[in-house]
Amino acid sequence: MMTETWMAIRPGKQGTRVLAVQPSGRTVMKARLSTSPTHPHALGALLEAVALWQGTTVRAVLVAGAGSATCGTSLFRECFADFGHLPLYELSYTSSDRREPIVRGRDGLGGFSDLRRLLLVDAA
Repeated sequence: MMTETWMAIRPGKQGTRVLAVQPSGRTVMKARLSTSPTHPHALGALLEAVALWQGTTVRAVLVAGAGSATCGTSLFRECFADFGHLPLYELSYTSSDRREPIVRGRDGLGGFSDLRRLLLVDAA
């Protein structure tokens, strides 16, 4: 039986943070990318790549700040056609006004606890 990988993608002024975990909570991928992708299919390609690499279906959520008039990234426009179910992944979106302080971890990528909490809540 194919399992799932859960991903949270949160664009921000300092870049786009990506967290992928297994249902057990084990981190599969943690990344800080540029604010906006340079290709309109970059997000879909990333989700497909993780699905193929892990051999799982990816359930992803794109986090948008509800309190801002603009998101400061073209990520939302460029992935609009990708929302919903596709063969290797499912992409949805949510809004959040919660801000997490950027805490530098040993890996230098900053804090991801907000994305981890989102994935745990989404799974329930």
